[in-house]
Amino acid sequence: MVFVQPFAIDFRYETEHVIAFCSGHPEYEAVEAFIARRSTRGPRIRAILTRHDMSQVDHINEGEVVRERRAIDPTRETYHAPIAFEQTTAGALRDSVLRFSSYKGETIVLELVAAFPADPAFGGLTDPQGHAPDVLPVMWRSASAVAARATRVTIDDVPYPIPVFVETADLVGMKAFYTRGFAVGIVRTRGVELDLVAAPAEMTVGQRWSYRQGGRRVDYEIAEREGDRVVIRRTPGKSETIHAHVSDDGLRIGRITLASGSETSSTLSVDFDPFLPAPARRASGVDPISTFCIGIDDHTSLVTGSVMPVETGFELVPVEPVWARSRAINLRLTQDGNTLRLRSSISGAGSAGGIASCIHGTRRPRNA
Repeated sequence: MVFVQPFAIDFRYETEHVIAFCSGHPEYEAVEAFIARRSTRGPRIRAILTRHDMSQVDHINEGEVVRERRAIDPTRETYHAPIAFEQTTAGALRDSVLRFSSYKGETIVLELVAAFPADPAFGGLTDPQGHAPDVLPVMWRSASAVAARATRVTIDDVPYPIPVFVETADLVGMKAFYTRGFAVGIVRTRGVELDLVAAPAEMTVGQRWSYRQGGRRVDYEIAEREGDRVVIRRTPGKSETIHAHVSDDGLRIGRITLASGSETSSTLSVDFDPFLPAPARRASGVDPISTFCIGIDDHTSLVTGSVMPVETGFELVPVEPVWARSRAINLRLTQDGNTLRLRSSISGAGSAGGIASCIHGTRRPRNA
């Protein structure tokens, strides 16, 4: 029996996030950064420049992480860069300064002044609004704040205006935002070949499927079994867990969970009702064969939809929220001897790279 978890999913809980949109620059329209605080060393920081065509460039302050990200997704522009992130606090307000050198040697500075303290009332699910169209992002903000007029973006010491996001009698909020606590799940597209090295002789605890993927080894180990229910964990790392049922036609996946890759505990889950079937040899009609929902921690149904049959695979078709409908996940799996080939794509995807940024457009600040 051959088994593989077919989706490429990244998940991290980031401590903080800053983003600002700017106008007038010939290439860029947004500057942002995800910050992951750590207990024993400095923060891991990923700064992103978004171009007008919605493509993005990552800058990460750790060379090892850059090499890892390039191996996982060579189509994503990813560079190593020293990145400074400093904060000052005045009362309940927090000002943030992001500074780094871009992949082209430009000096990028974002000085973000929050208009009010980050508030859970302005957190929630993020609408990516077209950024990184070739992934399905599921991003939950714990608490957010809009930026005040004093917020600035400069590139090589040239200031670029930030548009007004909201204006009332009591508040002018710029199109720039600070978030405290940000769970970021990304379903990526990919094309990958897995060479089967070993498979379980029987479905018992400790047995595993072993694959070679490029120069890496990937194992799926049976961690628990009770009747026809099995729990499978991917190693190394054991951050990915699959709950499945044993059937005559293979393993039927009911749930996939991923633990956060950062120090902060958080879990992304993908649930199927009744289950994710084995890829069909041919499309068997237009009726859905299952439903799915993607959640983060207690927020269990952030993205919901149907699973549709397609030839040698299936398609996850989001229904809610509305913005996700253009990001259906088409996945095909074929086998040639001991080699499995996985190909996935996103409906309507363009050529932009594969990690979504954060757009705060679903809620307005207080008094708006």
